[in-house]
Amino acid sequence: MTAAAKFRDNVVAFTALPNSVRLVLLLVFLNSFRSFGLRFVQQLYLTNEFGHDDLEAASVLGTSASLHVAFGLIGAVLTDAVGVRRVALTALSVSVVGRGLLAFGRSRTAIHAAFYLFSPAGEALLATGLYRVALKKLTTPKTRAFAFAVEYATFNLSGALADVCIDAFRRRGDALLFGEVYTPTRQFLVLTFVVVCASWLLVALHLRDESVVEADDGSPVASAPPPTSYSLTAWRAWQTREAARQAATLRVVASHAGGRPSAKWSDVAATLRTREIWRVVAMSLAVFGVAKQWTEVDQLLPPFLERQFGEGGGIFLVHSVGMWGCFLCGIKFYGAFAID
Repeated sequence: MTAAAKFRDNVVAFTALPNSVRLVLLLVFLNSFRSFGLRFVQQLYLTNEFGHDDLEAASVLGTSASLHVAFGLIGAVLTDAVGVRRVALTALSVSVVGRGLLAFGRSRTAIHAAFYLFSPAGEALLATGLYRVALKKLTTPKTRAFAFAVEYATFNLSGALADVCIDAFRRRGDALLFGEVYTPTRQFLVLTFVVVCASWLLVALHLRDESVVEADDGSPVASAPPPTSYSLTAWRAWQTREAARQAATLRVVASHAGGRPSAKWSDVAATLRTREIWRVVAMSLAVFGVAKQWTEVDQLLPPFLERQFGEGGGIFLVHSVGMWGCFLCGIKFYGAFAID
């Protein structure tokens, strides 16, 4: 099968998945906007808004990052124990307070409380692949790689758009609201506060702990050949028909009924005895430096560009180039070649 045909069949199989997948991807988009948005501006925010020098800002962000690691480990355990919905609601409830302090706080005490307490206790739980766990449960083995490719593209698209929004606010300048001056950076953080509130509402009203089960072991390859013409109408009708056929083989079942843990300690111990889990650990450690480099560039490149080229140089559009590249390449390579 050619790469184009494989990509086509993956798209059809993906569209056959339940609507809960679209909800999770929307939450991924909002979560990425929230996360990347703060990461891109936090160094500038501390130095320009609150008078921290570079060493003071580094101390605040470094301590906060260390706390994120500790709370992230707790969040990973909680997700297995009580499910995605409860962890997401708890994390977003805390994040609303923390992001509100960042967006509206005027004192160093408020900002430090956000970075040292509310951000690690809330937002760190959202950065542990929480929604990826939900996406895994809502996909089948044959559609999972492509769904993760779409998630990866969504993740990077949101980060790129965060860069675009930051530059748009910077071009507008300061704004006066309720007698308070809101700088462009603070205006953007108010937008991320709205995003966190919207995420909370979506999780509270619509997200459920559900899993997809295949009624049979059918292949996602279409049963009828695709049209040979270039008619968009014919292709759309074929895709709709094939997606409906494949959707009929899927069942959505509730998980974490009654709040009971999905895994026992014996299951954890059995997993730790497998060779595969240690292979995953080894690969994670192997790419740790690369991942850390991306994180630090996200934080340090904007202030560096601002000091080199000034505030009006479109520095966040320059910063977004990497994000746009990851977005454009993600589905093409991951989605087309991940499934044999």
